Formats: sequence, structure tokens, C-alpha cells
Amino acid sequence: MTIVNDILDLATSVLHARELREAGVSLACAAIHAAPSRPDGQRPESDIGAVFERRRAEYAAGRICAELAMSSLGFPPSQIPTGVRGQPEWPSGLVGSITHVRGVAMAVVARRPRVCALGIDLEEVSRATPELHRFVSTTEDVARVAAAYPRGRFGDALLFSAKESALKALDSLGVGPVLPREIAISFRDQGLGFDCSVRGPEAVAHALDGKNVIGRLASSPEHVATTLVVLPSP
Repeated sequence: MTIVNDILDLATSVLHARELREAGVSLACAAIHAAPSRPDGQRPESDIGAVFERRRAEYAAGRICAELAMSSLGFPPSQIPTGVRGQPEWPSGLVGSITHVRGVAMAVVARRPRVCALGIDLEEVSRATPELHRFVSTTEDVARVAAAYPRGRFGDALLFSAKESALKALDSLGVGPVLPREIAISFRDQGLGFDCSVRGPEAVAHALDGKNVIGRLASSPEHVATTLVVLPSP
């Protein structure tokens, strides 16, 4: 099985929850070899300045995936500019998220207001270093991860990925900046889902109040995938 198929299987798993299928979340995934073509046959312009070719290819492939996901929802291909914090700026009426690991890019897109916010993240288990763990984790995080995933880096990778998905979703709600250590993740559903809460100023801490927040995760021996989807109140 290729790395793209492996990642696509993970992403399909995290988006398999009934609520997410009913919300119409669209997914696109592609290998990163060089900047691929857009659905209209053109190549995207990178607006992130002078960067290494690998980063340029990641950027371009992520944008192409986003445009493919948009196309499946009936939106025409269009450039997706980068905001001041590096986040994608989606066309009116859409919310989405882009992620990549070495060799693979992915994007998820949904319509507003059917979906309020959306975050997705892919991580390589081998890159969950102790330094990264210390950067994102609180004492409470360490205890929860150790209880749910005693296998060291595997749990650390899931925690980091879940926080990344949460940060992206919060950003699309206009909340922030939020630090990784201000996000609390609790694993549930026998390792298939997670809950998210936010510490900080009142406006930040209550950003998810009254909303239907769905956290999902999936894993393979080499990779983890997570998504956090925020839906209107049921």
C-alpha cells in the first residue's frame, strides 16, 4: 500500500462519523512530487515568498487539494490566499483546513453555516520528539496520554495532532491566538474520538460553548490523523 493510500484511509476513517458525513465534508488527497495542476489546468501562484522547493511543493499541493475538495462541492477553482498568520483564507460560504506530511497533502472543505469550523492534521509518529511533547503538553495532558496510550511517541503524536486540528478549527472561528498548552484534549470512544476544551480569557475559553464539537482520530504504525469539526447546536 502506498503512503497516499495509507493516509487516505486514515483521513476517511476520521471523517466517517455519521454527523460528519451528513455535514457534507469534502476531502481531497494527493502525493507531493512537484506542484500539481489545478482543476482548470493552471499551476497555483505561491504567495509565501522565497522558500525551499520542497515547501513550495507542499504549499502548492495543499492548495490544489483544497481546490479539488471545493470543486466536489460545486465551487469553481480559485486561488486560496494566505492570511497574516499563514492560514488559508477561504472563499465566502466555505470553511476548510489543509495539512501535509512528508510526501502527502490533504484538504477538507465544507459549506458554512452547515459547518462552523473545521481542522484536520496529519503527523508522522516518528517526529513526536520529547522536545515537541514538552512544548505542547501540560501535566494533565501527560497523565491523560499515559493512561490512554502507554506507547510513548504514539500517544504524543496523537495529542499533538489533536491540538493542531483544534488550533485550526479555532482559527476559522476567529478565536486566537491560542497556544497549544491552552488546549485540553481528552481521548474517548476507545481511542476513536477526543473532546476539546480551551483555557484562557473568557472569549477564548467559551468559544466552543453551545456548539456540537466532534473530534475524531485514526492511526497506522507510521502516521496519525485527527480532525475537529464544529457544527451548529443540534
